[in-house]
Parts: sequence; structure tokens; C-alpha cells
Amino acid sequence: MTGLLVFLPLPLLTVIAAVRWPALGWRGAAVYAALAWGTLIAVLTEGLSAFSALRFGPALALWLVVATGLGICVWRGVRRSIWPTPPNIGGLTVGAMAAGLVALSGLTLVTALGAAPNTPDALSYHLSRQLIWLQQGGVSHFDTSDARALMMPPWTEMAQAQAMLLAGGDRWAALPQWLAYGLGMIATSLLARECGAGRAGQWLAAWAFATLPMACLQASSAKNDLMVAAWLTVLAWLVLRAAPAGPGRWAAIGAALGLALATKTTAWIYAAPLLILLVRPLVRERRGGLVILGAVLVIAGPHWVRNQAWFGTPLGVHRAEAGGAQGNEDFSWRAVVSIAARNTALHFASPWAAGNAAVEAGVGRMHAALGRDVRDPRTTLLGMEFSLPWRPRNETTAGAPVQLGLGLCALLAGLALGRGRGATGRLPLLLAGAGLLLACVLLKWQPWGTRLHLPAFALLAVGIAVWAERIGPRVIGACALLCGLGVLPSLEPDIRPVWSPTSIFTTSRWQDYFTTHPQDRAPAEAALGLLAAQKVERLHVVNKHGCPYALMRGFLDVGEGSRRLVVTRHGRVETVPQAVVVVNRLGDGAPLYRRFPGSAERFRAVGATVPFRVFLPEARARALAERLPPPAFAGWERSDALERDVVAQSAGGPVTVRRMSGPELRLEFRREALRMTLRLVAANPTARACELEIQLDGARVARVRLDPGGGWQAVAVPLAPAGEQGVLTLFAPAEVRPVFRALQIFDD
Repeated sequence: MTGLLVFLPLPLLTVIAAVRWPALGWRGAAVYAALAWGTLIAVLTEGLSAFSALRFGPALALWLVVATGLGICVWRGVRRSIWPTPPNIGGLTVGAMAAGLVALSGLTLVTALGAAPNTPDALSYHLSRQLIWLQQGGVSHFDTSDARALMMPPWTEMAQAQAMLLAGGDRWAALPQWLAYGLGMIATSLLARECGAGRAGQWLAAWAFATLPMACLQASSAKNDLMVAAWLTVLAWLVLRAAPAGPGRWAAIGAALGLALATKTTAWIYAAPLLILLVRPLVRERRGGLVILGAVLVIAGPHWVRNQAWFGTPLGVHRAEAGGAQGNEDFSWRAVVSIAARNTALHFASPWAAGNAAVEAGVGRMHAALGRDVRDPRTTLLGMEFSLPWRPRNETTAGAPVQLGLGLCALLAGLALGRGRGATGRLPLLLAGAGLLLACVLLKWQPWGTRLHLPAFALLAVGIAVWAERIGPRVIGACALLCGLGVLPSLEPDIRPVWSPTSIFTTSRWQDYFTTHPQDRAPAEAALGLLAAQKVERLHVVNKHGCPYALMRGFLDVGEGSRRLVVTRHGRVETVPQAVVVVNRLGDGAPLYRRFPGSAERFRAVGATVPFRVFLPEARARALAERLPPPAFAGWERSDALERDVVAQSAGGPVTVRRMSGPELRLEFRREALRMTLRLVAANPTARACELEIQLDGARVARVRLDPGGGWQAVAVPLAPAGEQGVLTLFAPAEVRPVFRALQIFDD
């Protein structure tokens, strides 16, 4: 339970703010307390990291001091303070929305605490980098093949890492997002009040936000999309709020902006329209700009400094595969319209296949009229196919058709009824539209883009509430009902089911880690068993498009704290690992050996644990060769025209196979010995004979006949590469695609 010490200051700060400044009310007090708590997380984490002291003892001492000090302040303040009045709940509609907010908060809290974190991105780098931080005692950058673990803003992970450090596990990993869910409800209601909404409108704003399917699903997630949306909504409220004037207001704005920028890079996009609104006030009070800048630099500055030193730019560089960069590469108006149309369509996916097909066809016709390719790699992440799958329970793809439809209606109402009623009612809609437009200008379209729209949809919820209340109470009731119905399909996350037969209550946390990739569980357990059998206590993990967290967590949880993850910085390391594990889901390389800085010995691949490839020191690996031969696919550094691993059925049961995706398979490998061997176990699934020609560096070295019918044939071909690097090419007839059960280039 010590992990709760990280979150305890939040309610204590809320009470202190409420009794010290009763004019704020409970909601305002909670917002200012969240800003103070968020700043505290950043400052303490960076402070401990500066001395490599992000470890259990120092962290526990600091959090105990903070909790004790705040507890004393609460005890002293409560005795002689005037308490703010509780929120007013009256009327059937408001009462129903209040009950719904409590129910959604309770359901998502149970899910957040009952399930292990299992979002793919969290398992890939959000949580994995926290384990590295705790091993090295700080958040400094380290050598990794996954730049996301370095360049991405770290605030949410800082809060998670502090809780993980004190709790010894990831039990509280989803709690920051759940708190952001509550903070978003509060901030949207306050923003609605600032825009002129009354009591019912403020409740509707909170309800419209809470019923956003993406918000509801991510409230139990270990990611950060909901957190950045909450900070940006707080920023919007502070920007539009005229009081209190002076340094306090600017410091609060700076804290909100700094926390948003320290949480997710997309905050720059959605914060830009808000910052434009600050230009005029800051011209009148220039010192306010310095206060904002100072707060931002305190919170987000250290991470930018690390990125600058490592990447040469404060925002870092996403070293993605071809087409994997997130930024849009075509800024023409046609390109922006293309991205906007596809982004809008994502929110209107429905359970009716015919309707989805009609929307897809309409988007396709629009692109044809514009002369655009719907999969243009300049505007499409990885050139992915545009489609509208109905996945309302998925926390990366769920859309918000109800809120989007109501937002468009609110925009029309604002245009029709806004004259003479002030501009503040239109501001949330204009800010949401500006943010979404900037996102279409700056970011490529991606199938999971709806999660990136959360900050704009929080503002959209405010616009809906403001204009619904201005039209009349019946419209408020209708909007509340529609929002409630819209969230029903998204109450249970597909990867954290609550009432399905296989739920978080019937599975272990270990099983939960593999919900999205169940095929990885057996290899991970086999890899951990291999490491345990070899008494490995120092492990180095390399991640290439995989999800290494479960294996890293499983490795550290055994051995009573004696096991360590070995990391390097700029190739320097204090100790050499006893094993290396490479997690490679895409299969773009399968080397037989790996070298580690500071070690004269090579590490050799052993065992059938793909995608968790285990490498042991060569002498030990060769001694285990009979019992643990190299993996079935090993020996090359790069491949072309070789598909990823798939599981196929054979006479002896399921086997992992890989298929040629073209008539020419190319393998680039490193010469590890003067004489090497190509070993393959292949099958010809067609009805005609296949002659496979094998060339080494352009010279033919063998012809292999693969008989038709799909039977497995084993072939060994000796190789004598001339240079340090070799290129092995396999040619097959155009109409035949051989299937491999083993494909190895090895040195014995």
C-alpha cells in the first residue's frame, strides 16, 4: 500500500485549498490541488534523478515528509476554516447525471485496480522505460533501439514509476489516468460555468465528457491520452478565467501548460489556440509571460534538455521505420481535407456493416474527386488501409459519434442563436475546431487517431452543454440521454473485461499482460524458464517493435531483489549482462550473435522462444547446443520478401512458419566464420514442382528441388562468404511461394 503515498497528497492538497480559499469551491480547489500535485511529481522525480537516487529509501522518505507536512496543514486548517458549500444536485435530469458520474467512476476504478496494465504501447515502452529508470536510479536517457522510450514526454510515467517504486509492482499503474478522468469531469464543468452555463449545463458538460467512449475506456488504462486531455481542459479554464489576477493566475497557467507538454507531444497542437488567447493579456502584463515560461521550464524543461543532448532537438526524433513517422508530409489543402475526412469518419463507425461500407465508399469517392490516394504515404501512417471497423470497446479506436453529432448541432445553434449573447459560449467549439484542424494539418491519418482527439472532444463537451442549456431543459435531458446511450457499448474494455465469462476477476495479472498478444505468453514463459535454469541475474533487454514489459517484470519479480536489468548509455556500462533478450515482433532481423559493449565474448542465440530471442555467452550457448539449438529462424540481420511468423497446422501439431512473399528472398548476414552453413526446412504447398535456386553474393551455390504436396524437406548448403557481410538470395518460380519451418545461417 506504500504506493498510495504518491497519490495521497492530492486529496490533502484539495482540502487545504478548499478551506484556505473557500471562494474556489470544491471543484476549483481540486483543480489547483491537481496542478500542485502534478508539479510535485515532476520536481521530486527530477530532483531524485539528479543524484541517481530514484530508489526506494529516498523516495519513501520524501513522500512520508510530504504526506506528514500536508496532513499537519489539513489538521490545523480544518479546525478554524469555513468550508465551501457542496455541489448543488437537484432535479431529475441533474440527479440522473450525478448518479451516472458516480457509477462510471466506480466501474472504471474497479477495472483500473483489478486488471494488470495491458495496452500494447504501455507494455512496449511506457512501463518498460520505468523499469529501466528504477534500475539506474533516474530518468536519464539510455541506449535503446526504440526511441519512443526516450523522446516521449514522461510525466504520466513519472507518477507511475514513483508508485511502482514504492509498491514494488504495477498495481497502481492505471490510477493516474483514472484521476485524470475525474479531473476532466471537474474541469469541463468549471469551463462550462466560465462560458455562461448554469447548474444543469455544468453537470451536462461533465456528463458529456465522462461518456466519451475513449475517455471511459482509457480511465482504466496505463497510457496518457486522457491525462493530457485533462491538463489541457484545465488550461482552457484558467485561460478563460479572469480571476484571480496577478502572479498566481500566471503560475497556474504555466503549471497546466507545463504538465500538458510534459505528458504528451500532441499537447503542443491543442495548446496553440489557447496560447493565442493569452497574447493580449500578456501584452498588458508582460511579467505574466515570464512566470508562465518559468513554470513550464521547471516541469518540462529537464526532459527537453535530455532530448536536446541526445537527439539534437528538444522534442526528440522518432526513428521510425519507413512511413512510420507521425508528422504529415503534405500541407496542401487537398491533403488536409483528406485527413480531416478520414478522421471524421473514424467517429462514425457503427455496428451496421452496410453503413460503414457506405461511409468508406463516400470517402473513397471524395478522394477520387480530389485526385488523392486514400493510402497516400505522405498523409497516412505506414500507408495503412482506410476502413471503419466497429470496435467500441477498444481504447485506441473507439469513436464518439454522439458527441461529434451533438457538437455539430451546437455549432449550428451557436451560429443561429449566438448573436447578442456574447462570444464565450462559442469559444469551446471554436477552440475544439481549431485543435482538430491543426491535428489534421500536422499529423498523418492513422486508424487509432480517435484517441488523439480527446482534448478537442473535452472542449466539444463544454460547447454541447452551453448551447443545450441556452435552448432549454428538454434539450439538456435529450443530450444527457443520448450521451448515456452512446457510452453503453464502451463500458467494458475489450482487453480488461469485467462481466464477460473470461474477465479480470477470473484471470491472473500475468495472463492479463498477454490479452492483446496471447501467442506471446508461452514464449515469454519459456524464455523466463531458460533464464532461471541458467541462473541469470543480470539481463539486458533490447526491444524492436515488441512488448517486453511482461518478461522484464517476470524476470525482476523472482530472486528477492538480486536480479537487475543492465543498461548502457552511449555504449558505456558498469557491468556485463549474463544474457541478452531481443524482443522483435516484426521479424526484420534474426542475427545468430549479438555483441555487448565491454564484453569480449559474443552472445549466441539459443532456444525456441521467439519473439523473445535469448542470447547467452557463446561458450555457454555451445555447451547447451544439443539441448538448446539456435532458433529455427536465425543468422541474418536483414531480410526482404520474408513474411512474419505465423502459426500453421501440420501433422505433428502447430508449428511456426514463415513464407516467401515474392519470387526473390534476400538475406543479409554477417560472416561469423570462414565456413558457414545454410540449413532450411521447407515445403512446397502447391501442386507443381519447385526448383529453388540459392545464390551467395550473386553466385549460384545450389539448386534445391521442393516436391509438391506440402511435405517438409530438410536441406543443408555449405557457404564460404568472401567478405565480412554476405548476401544470400533464394529464387523461386513466380507462381510458387515456399514455406519454411526453419531457415538458419550458422557457423558450425
